[in-house]
Amino acid sequence: MAAHAPSLTLRQWDADALEAMAPVATATPWAGLDSLADVLNGSHLWEFEHGRRRALVALTARQLAAGRVLEVTGMVSLGERLQLAEVGRQIEAVAATRYGDVDLVSMTTRWAHLARACEREGWQPAGVTMTKRLRAH
Repeated sequence: MAAHAPSLTLRQWDADALEAMAPVATATPWAGLDSLADVLNGSHLWEFEHGRRRALVALTARQLAAGRVLEVTGMVSLGERLQLAEVGRQIEAVAATRYGDVDLVSMTTRWAHLARACEREGWQPAGVTMTKRLRAH
């Protein structure tokens, strides 16, 4: 029997999805200051599946003065280790078919291994976010 092709399916936010996405709030550059609601505000929930790989992906489209950005605002693996190439191709397909005329896909990550995987797939670093705590939270 042939393996199913990778898919990215739009889902509704519910309590289980929010609970699964909770780690996203601890991985932002502003962890401890922003809430999960802050991070996911305005995002759509997508479910990636391919074999035993499964993930929830939050995508937020933004219209800017000169174009559209689709931001990966959160991603949590719920199965075997993800292959960025598979997830990335699905995000690009959704960008073209569901969000229309997306000029740029972006993602912020604190994880060096994810940044390296992105670069192998043609993503480019756009800068570095530096933070300095002035007060304990």
